[in-house]
Amino acid sequence: MADPAAMDAPQTDRLAALDLLRGLAALAIVTRHFPWPGDLIGFLPRDYLAVDLFFVLSGFVLARAYWPSLSQEQGARTFLVRRLTRLYPLYLLATLLAAAFAFANGAPLGSWAATLGANLLFLPAPPDAAMGPNLFPFVYPAWSLFWELLANLLFAAIAFRLRGPLLPAVLLTGFLLVGLAAQQFGSLDAGARWTDLAGGGCRVLYGFFAGVALYFLHARLRVRIALPDWLLGLALLAAFAPGTGLAFGAGYDFLAATVFFPLLVLLGANARTNPLSRRIGAGLGGVSYGVYVLHQPIQQLGTLLVSTETLGASGIPGLTVLVVVTFIVAWAATRWIDAPAQLWIRRRRAQCAPADPTLTTSYPAAQ
Repeated sequence: MADPAAMDAPQTDRLAALDLLRGLAALAIVTRHFPWPGDLIGFLPRDYLAVDLFFVLSGFVLARAYWPSLSQEQGARTFLVRRLTRLYPLYLLATLLAAAFAFANGAPLGSWAATLGANLLFLPAPPDAAMGPNLFPFVYPAWSLFWELLANLLFAAIAFRLRGPLLPAVLLTGFLLVGLAAQQFGSLDAGARWTDLAGGGCRVLYGFFAGVALYFLHARLRVRIALPDWLLGLALLAAFAPGTGLAFGAGYDFLAATVFFPLLVLLGANARTNPLSRRIGAGLGGVSYGVYVLHQPIQQLGTLLVSTETLGASGIPGLTVLVVVTFIVAWAATRWIDAPAQLWIRRRRAQCAPADPTLTTSYPAAQ
């Protein structure tokens, strides 16, 4: 079946706008993990909601690229292999770097080895007080990638049934679970630790399949609003800006994740762009995954050079340096490590299964 979205022109404009949103969200995550001094939480207090945007973006882009084949009960294995191999090379690099830093800093050998073994398999580390509360102590943003892969597995399993009542049922279930998670944990800053593990599942179930639903909705819309992409970028950053006081509690997170971010992605899918904004969007989107998984080991290297206290006390200048270095390293790793690895993987798979028609499916990168 032909992809309905493929007939909408120009596709590059809309994907560039979505890449801009993805890149800004990755930047927000970098600011979140900067070692701000004392109790200071930075200037984007709700930056943890970037993960909910990632889930919606992923569902939209992957449905756009793969639903035509998955809906015919074809290519599920190929889809899952492509998703794993798309994420793994830079994740492996980040994990090995961060694990080396942890080992150099004196992490207990037994705990370190058990954590590394699990994380190399893209699985949460066993609970261990010596390694901290995170599912992925070496690359803690990877918790969202773990849930993303589980959502991909579910998508592949049920895609051929999504034309019926199953998709609304999944969305309703996810909607209710996100509300429950927000109430239970007091916010949607949940999913990265064993203590709030369930929050990640709730967030990805709704976010990813909301993106899938947006793919169907976007293909059928006859009247579309074309806002400038820079305005959508500002709206995204503004969504991360409210503080965590009583006036902006769990209800704000719930509305942002379930209403605002899906609306933002829908508008971004038809955003108005210009040559400069397309280049910026493509650049930010192209390195966003590298920024997301590599910023922690880069920050760890920075703290080894100048100490955590010194880096944190440097404030905005230190953050600026960290962001610039992170983007440079992410760009270099994407170009000289990830791109050759992806090319090698595609060639190997083509040699093993040259008759598989899904091997030629275009794949807009989704982080």
